[in-house]
Amino acid sequence: MNNICHILQQECVTKEHGLLLKRSGKVFTEYSQSPDILGMKGEPRPEHLYSDPAIIIPLLLCFILFCHALKKAKVSLKQQMSDFIQHKEHNHHYHLSLKPDIRYFTILTGISCVLCGIWFFHYFTSTNIPLSHQVSHEILLSIYTILIALLYCCKYTLYRFINWIFFDKEQNKTWLKGYIFLHAGISIILFPFIITIIFSHLNLNISLLIATVIYICCKILLFYKSFKNFFYNLYGAIHLILYFCALEIVPDFLLWKVMEYINSISNFNFLLH
Repeated sequence: MNNICHILQQECVTKEHGLLLKRSGKVFTEYSQSPDILGMKGEPRPEHLYSDPAIIIPLLLCFILFCHALKKAKVSLKQQMSDFIQHKEHNHHYHLSLKPDIRYFTILTGISCVLCGIWFFHYFTSTNIPLSHQVSHEILLSIYTILIALLYCCKYTLYRFINWIFFDKEQNKTWLKGYIFLHAGISIILFPFIITIIFSHLNLNISLLIATVIYICCKILLFYKSFKNFFYNLYGAIHLILYFCALEIVPDFLLWKVMEYINSISNFNFLLH
């Protein structure tokens, strides 16, 4: 009789122990599958431009090409800068022609496009943080750079065509040389600026302010060159303003809107997925 009671007690203990294990396993499974009790959500680490290969590799290539082009076209840059500032109506001292150094000016202009693309990448990914996680950095930087390069080519083509209609050949040639020089020379200013942004964590507001100042200075120089080259007195000021806004300011505004539209499309596609 005692043996029977002892066996029954052992069976009861075994069943209770199995029930406890079953319940504990169920609780553990629910705990592991619950997204709300996995722990505290970690804060994402801030991304740095200097650790992004999509930024550093193009910047390194630009630096190598920049040093090479600057070394080869140094004399022509000085000559072009002198001619740009000290405009002469009949400038016959272009014995240092732009044609032998056009490839270096093209390289510097391409570098300017890439550096501008890096700045736009920095600005848009800082003001729209999810964008940097939705689109590949290489694709995003390539889109910005290609858009800027296309804008430059379209402006150059428009200037060449419209100036060919309204102005003489010598004026058109002088303007195009000045236009190429300015966009090639701006890389000299943009390079230290972009390096400062990448390696010094420059505040976004300060970066925007400096970029705005550089942009305004470039437009003032182009406006000055247009006035000296095409309009000799104040009577043509109204025509110059219309000419300059139509070919220089409006395309820049359209570029900004296109970039914003592309960014909004990226955000919308991400939400759909």
